[in-house]
Formats: sequence, C-alpha cells, structure tokens
Amino acid sequence: MNNEFIKKLTDLVETNLVNENFGIENLAREMGSSHSSLHRKLKSITNRTINQFIREIRLKKARELLQNEDLTVSEIAYRVGFASPTYFNKCFHEYFGFPPGESKHREEINKSFEEVVDIIPMKRNHTKNLVFLIFSFLIIASSSVYLINRAFVLYTETVRERSIALLPFKLLSDETGKQYLADSLMDAILLHLSKINDMRIISRTSVEQYRQTNKTSKAIGKELDVSYLLEGSFIKVGDHVQIILQLIKTSDESHLWVNEYNRDWTDIISIQNELAETIANQLDSVITPQRM
Repeated sequence: MNNEFIKKLTDLVETNLVNENFGIENLAREMGSSHSSLHRKLKSITNRTINQFIREIRLKKARELLQNEDLTVSEIAYRVGFASPTYFNKCFHEYFGFPPGESKHREEINKSFEEVVDIIPMKRNHTKNLVFLIFSFLIIASSSVYLINRAFVLYTETVRERSIALLPFKLLSDETGKQYLADSLMDAILLHLSKINDMRIISRTSVEQYRQTNKTSKAIGKELDVSYLLEGSFIKVGDHVQIILQLIKTSDESHLWVNEYNRDWTDIISIQNELAETIANQLDSVITPQRM
C-alpha cells in the first residue's frame, strides 16, 4: 500500500518535472488530498517533507541526466524544474556530496571499478578485499588529481575574472600642464585597488604604452590578459574638477559601470583619497564574481 502511494507521488512529480512551479499544493491536488494530510502520510512513511520529496526526485533525475546526456549543468537544472542554476548547484552538492559537474567523472570511475572486479576470478574473500582496497586507493588518487586540477582551473578563472588595468587618464581641459593631477588620481586609485584581496592590478608602467593608442578594449585586454579596463577623463576648470570613469569588460567591450564625480579641487590630497577609496569599493562590488 505504501509502495503504491510513493510510486504514485513519484510518477506525478516526474510527469511535471520541467514545471518549476509544481509544488506542494499541486501535488496534494493531484492526489486528491489536503496539504496537511499528504504531509502527515508522507512524513510517516519516508520521514521527508513534501518539499524534500519533490526536490530529491528532481535531483536524482538530474544526476541521471548528467551521467547520460551531453547537456550543460544549467540546461539540466532547468530541465528538472530548477529556475536558478545556482540554487540547483547548492542543492545537488548538499544532497550528493559533490558538485553536478563531477557526476560523469565519478560514474566513469565506478564503472571502471566494476569492470575490473568482474574480470578477476575471486576464490577467496581476502583476495576480494585486497582488490577492493587497491582499487579504492586508485579511485582516491584519481579523484584527488581531478579535484586538484579542477581547483587550479577555478583559481585561474577567478584570477582572470578579477583582473583590471587602469588606462592613463585623459586630461580634457585647456590646462595642459595639469596632466600630473590626472596621473596622481590614477595612482591613488591604483593604491586603493591593490588593497583588495585576490584582485590582479596591472602596473602603471605596463599601461603607459596605451596613453595615445587607438587599439580596441578587447585588443588591450588580450595583450594585458585582463578582464576589465578602467578608462577615465579629467577636466579641471579653476578649482572645479570633473572626473568621468568607465569600467569596460574586455571580452565583449560592454560598459559595466559609468560614474561621474564633480568636486572643488581645494584640498587635493583629501579629494584624491576620497575618490580613490569610493571608486575602488564600487569596482570591487562590480568585479567580484558571484560563485556558488
């Protein structure tokens, strides 16, 4: 009786797998039961809430697809009813103990182990145990190498994502002898950016070659191996200063952030520090990758 009940619930969830809105009320209605009655019965049989039950079916189906289909993690997340790939990754890792991207790799290791055990004639239990221990060691070693390589790739990607070059600021006012003010502001911003953990900053010397360049942002980004460029223009009229900054993503030359600052240049040092700290904080919030 209980098995039939669980099978019917499972079939209903699997039928509505791609529907991210299929939840507790839908399942109760399909079963011809109230929310509370369905919850009590399911809890008594499986010690699971309705939400847990639905989510576990989705996750098990996701693992099956990951092992057998050539789809991305995001595609599979949507196919099993997760509106957010990030949330899917979190749930999958919590349930299975490893991220979805490792499913196929782990399945290949398990199959290799089963094939080796099947072709070796086992006459005694201790021989079986020895083979099992040896192969377990090989699995651990293989997994360790894979995880180390994966960690290195992720670290490299993160460093690449959090990399920026500040191009020489352009002085647009008639006071040509005031270029040093624009350069000093640039130096102050560089100083504050250098205090941010794990952000790679290209040195002032390396970007000086682009002061009069006509190269595209993508070309400069490729040459410097950075994900972002910060371009700035500096206008000074009397004691009034206007600074316009643009953060550009080098891969597609899109503008991620543009801001304008207007100040009275009465206290150069304090103005520089204030602007540099503000800009560094804003850039950090934009550049920091949102990882799971």
